[in-house]
Amino acid sequence: MPQFNNDKERKARQERKLLELLGDIRSLLRLPAGRRFFLAALEETNVFGPSWAPGDQSQTGYNEGVRAVGLRLKTILEAAEKGAVPKMLLEQMHLPGGRDGRCDEPDESHEPGGAAPS
Repeated sequence: MPQFNNDKERKARQERKLLELLGDIRSLLRLPAGRRFFLAALEETNVFGPSWAPGDQSQTGYNEGVRAVGLRLKTILEAAEKGAVPKMLLEQMHLPGGRDGRCDEPDESHEPGGAAPS
């Protein structure tokens, strides 16, 4: 491991590494496969669900540890691109606001005021 002359040099190196990581994540978020991968990782770590295992404290603790990894990933994704996680969820559900071609089209199923288009 390289030795650093001072804290400034160490902090500058950490900042460069973080900026590089965020750029890499932005690149991956541009790819449908990258977005699917990140969303699968968030789902696998149960970020969107409970950790509690009724009657089993050990399992609950394990689940919390797994979920903590997912929450850290979610934080990093949001630092790379604000709104990335909701966009991925919308894309998965094919709702307006997502990233695939179908999702960027306006929802014409309802007119303002509740009238359906003719």
